[in-house]
Amino acid sequence: MTRRILTLGVFDVFHVGHLRYLQHAAQVPGTLVVAVTRDAIVRETKGKWPVVGEQERLAVIQSVRGVGEAMLSPSSTAYTEEAVSYMREWGIDHLVAGGCWQGTQRFHQLEEALAKYNITVSFAEYTQELSTTLLCQRLQQAPALYSQYALAPDVSHNDLLTIPVAQERHHSQHRVLALGAFDLLHAGHARFLEQAAQLGDHLTVGVAPDHLVLANKNRPPVFTTQQRLALVASLACVNAVVAVDHPMRDTHAAAAWILGQSVGTVACGGEWQGSAHWQRLEAQLALHGVNVVYLPPTPGISSSAIRQRMAQLEAERGPSHASDHVSAMASD
Repeated sequence: MTRRILTLGVFDVFHVGHLRYLQHAAQVPGTLVVAVTRDAIVRETKGKWPVVGEQERLAVIQSVRGVGEAMLSPSSTAYTEEAVSYMREWGIDHLVAGGCWQGTQRFHQLEEALAKYNITVSFAEYTQELSTTLLCQRLQQAPALYSQYALAPDVSHNDLLTIPVAQERHHSQHRVLALGAFDLLHAGHARFLEQAAQLGDHLTVGVAPDHLVLANKNRPPVFTTQQRLALVASLACVNAVVAVDHPMRDTHAAAAWILGQSVGTVACGGEWQGSAHWQRLEAQLALHGVNVVYLPPTPGISSSAIRQRMAQLEAERGPSHASDHVSAMASD
């Protein structure tokens, strides 16, 4: 019987720290099960609501490559008996926890309780200087950081951020290119890319680099180009990712770049349908047999709304929360 490996967390505003955590857990042989903390539990244990709701957070985790199952957590690990009960009910053999919990009294008690049922525990190293709480704080400082650089710090150890490359070639008419910035990767992005993948049998995602996002939106992305490439590449429906070379408003250069991707279909957000520059680009691509499909956005969630929510929550928390850093790293 395949071992069942559990990892757990809030996974609020999905970032490369979360991705590394999941990738570390996925290296343990077995089926990876992810418990996503419910909104009410986050509020109870951290004294604040998460930026992104539980169903949206769950949808992102369910979309990540290597995740076998993802469910909402029935209880906090602060309640040892309840945590042990649901882990036994789920048939868990091994728990991978965040590195910040290692050596704490809370997890020492949990480890002892799990050991009685032969459930072992290991810890994943967390990514320094990157948590949802710190991202909220940086957004408060955003006006001073509007430059060619994104707001989130670059991170090292890129060996865990492998971008998938196609293992076999497909006829161009069955290849799909989806385009976007994909900043603050959310359930709407995951749904958009899953729909794009259904348009063919191979999905390449073109991610707008930092300087194009800044030029288009007059603000830097929260995550760097490399981080956004890695996050998009982590989704199971994505076969390959590439940074976009030209803005779509530069019709001839953009069309040449798209044709160089050898695709038969281009997918983009429905908000661009009917815009002048996309009409020009559609006409140019149609001359070469490339079709453009506009996919509808997911109501109620967007990167802009998440940014606003992050800034709002940080403003409500007050000017200084340095003491929250360790607990935030452990549970974000």
